[in-house]
Amino acid sequence: ALLELGSGFDGDLTLKENIYLRGAMLGYTKEFVTEKYKSILEYSELTEFENRAFKQLSSGMKSRLAFALSCLMEPEILILDEALFVSHSLPQVRRLCNKVLWLDKGKQIAFGDVNTVCDKYERYIQTVTNMQKIQ
Repeated sequence: ALLELGSGFDGDLTLKENIYLRGAMLGYTKEFVTEKYKSILEYSELTEFENRAFKQLSSGMKSRLAFALSCLMEPEILILDEALFVSHSLPQVRRLCNKVLWLDKGKQIAFGDVNTVCDKYERYIQTVTNMQKIQ
């Protein structure tokens, strides 16, 4: 799944209708979406808004819905746009990810297991911080 915020949603439809629409666009059956429906709403923390029009949601709510749909549909690979998930919060990265790509100015520095890459990144940050203190 490629997560593009706003893509595949109809502003005039309710959240519920959009969940089924997006599921169909991703190639899932109505039965599969029905099975995942409650989890999607709970994960996105939008249960109380299921009958509200998509266009009435805040951008954060739209992002949470798109993310929940993409994650809970269990794609083999999920590509996230940096506007949604670029983070320097290592605890957050460790909690949410199992693989990490570390980029610096568009160049791949490391890719792999979340703990391995985060440990390398922490050592790098510590080294840079120590060098700045010396200067």
